[in-house]
Amino acid sequence: MKLLPILTEEMLKLAFDIRFKVFVEEQGVPREEEMDEYDVSPAACHHYLLMKDNLPIATGRWKPFEPGVVKMQRIAVLKPYRGLGAGSILLEGMEEDRLPIRVSGIVIGCPMYGGKFLLEAWLPYGIQRTFHGRGYPPCAHA
Repeated sequence: MKLLPILTEEMLKLAFDIRFKVFVEEQGVPREEEMDEYDVSPAACHHYLLMKDNLPIATGRWKPFEPGVVKMQRIAVLKPYRGLGAGSILLEGMEEDRLPIRVSGIVIGCPMYGGKFLLEAWLPYGIQRTFHGRGYPPCAHA
């Protein structure tokens, strides 16, 4: 599996396709709530695609949240690839990419069951992590 930063509109569309499958179709998030101002272009946020055999299988993004804190959000793994470590690879790569930015905390934008997975996956990093859910069913975690 290979994590790629999203640099083009075509890559961003692939990420949107994953997010719509996971959040809108599987979890029932209203379509109009899934997109926001950080989706207008690849440069609007730090977006990522996880690829396996040249196929996009997962996506996520992070953005500054408040001074000293970043927010990881819109984390989605396609159903056939859950349980294979894709979520961990995605999150660890996103974490590595934000390392040049010193933070004291990370907010995880994911409902609780997925958030529990994220917390357990990241405990060794020693950065305070909290949850900020949208109140929909648990996020699609790996």
